Amino acid sequence: MLVGLVAVLVISVGLIAILEKYFPGDPGEGLFDVRLVNDTSQEVIIQRPCTVDQPPCQYATYRDLTPGAVADVATSDRNEDQRYRVVTSSGELLGCLPLRFRTVEQGATVQLSHAMASC
Repeated sequence: MLVGLVAVLVISVGLIAILEKYFPGDPGEGLFDVRLVNDTSQEVIIQRPCTVDQPPCQYATYRDLTPGAVADVATSDRNEDQRYRVVTSSGELLGCLPLRFRTVEQGATVQLSHAMASC
């Protein structure tokens, strides 16, 4: 009886491992906020790709940051670029924010001037 119970337990653990590998958790799992600090001397606008499938929208305003301001932006632990970009209040493109994380990093804070990269 004890051997049968142990065998069922081992099979169950193996089955759970296989299911998690081939059928990962829900789509919202692994999402977390990253705190952006505008350490530049100008007001900037954080944009993200539009969620509307209709042209001509490519990017929409996500956060507006004055110098020294702080805002949270959503990202994931899937090591994927969220495609945020940074523009001035007049619309000039300053750079992109390739926020890539392999694991959830609760409380992550990034300085805008250090996180920006060419698009």
